Amino acid sequence: MRYLRSFLFVPGDKKNMLDKIPGIDSDAFILDLEDSVSSEEKASARKNISFVLSGLKEYGKNIFVRVNEAGSDDVIDDLKKTYSPKIDGFVVPKFESIESINDIIVILNKLEKSHNAKKTGLILMIESPKGVLGLRKLALDNNHTVMERLKGIALGGEDYLESITVSRNLSKEALVPIRDEIMIFSHSFRILAIDTVYPNFRDNKGLEEETHKIVSMGFTSKLAIHPSQTGIINKIFSPQFDEIEKMKLIISHKEEILKDGAIGIKGIMYDRPHLKWAERLKSYIDDIKKG
Repeated sequence: MRYLRSFLFVPGDKKNMLDKIPGIDSDAFILDLEDSVSSEEKASARKNISFVLSGLKEYGKNIFVRVNEAGSDDVIDDLKKTYSPKIDGFVVPKFESIESINDIIVILNKLEKSHNAKKTGLILMIESPKGVLGLRKLALDNNHTVMERLKGIALGGEDYLESITVSRNLSKEALVPIRDEIMIFSHSFRILAIDTVYPNFRDNKGLEEETHKIVSMGFTSKLAIHPSQTGIINKIFSPQFDEIEKMKLIISHKEEILKDGAIGIKGIMYDRPHLKWAERLKSYIDDIKKG
């Protein structure tokens, strides 16, 4: 699994914003064709994205494209006109069932075959209670045609909240159940667990508090809507000094742990689960350094 901490949405119809991507500190970018783009601007947004893709990859950026909802009139054009073997994948909004994305997979198979390219990754967005049920079914079926492409599961928190209430007078804990579902699914299949956007991009303190919370829940990544948010997200998702020192200590005693199963270091017992954690953290840090 490739670790990506921050995913910044960039509207596909805003050429000036797309041009700024090379200078923005975000682990990944989602070039958007869905909610942030009006119906009248979707055609020009596809052209913009297609034009800038090759240049962005030359800068070493991780690029995803969010298409319109599966089954919509726009999604086929989205895929065909923005597909490139160079992108890291497509983000599919409002996922609710395996059946709903079959057409997307059929189109991708044809595009990949015509370009002699590898499988394109998918990130599925869960934005409704039915999406949670679809995720459960996907876990039970372990559908190969979907799972071989799956890079992550993302929470569309704003749409989810709107789907479960009229007043929006909800507790801050209303997202806990769906966050639990996404976190458990993602870690079960070793893919990214991507939390929802923090909508107030001027409230840095609120973003920090929410990001600390979702890190403690086990999330690996967070969506962002403004460049000012990505630095905060990256910092909070990055390992702290004491974690790095503990990792180095455990890995330096790797052979002893493998041989004896459990050993004492400075009065603390460490065993193979600790070693697995240390090696996973090292892999995470290596990914961050790659950019």
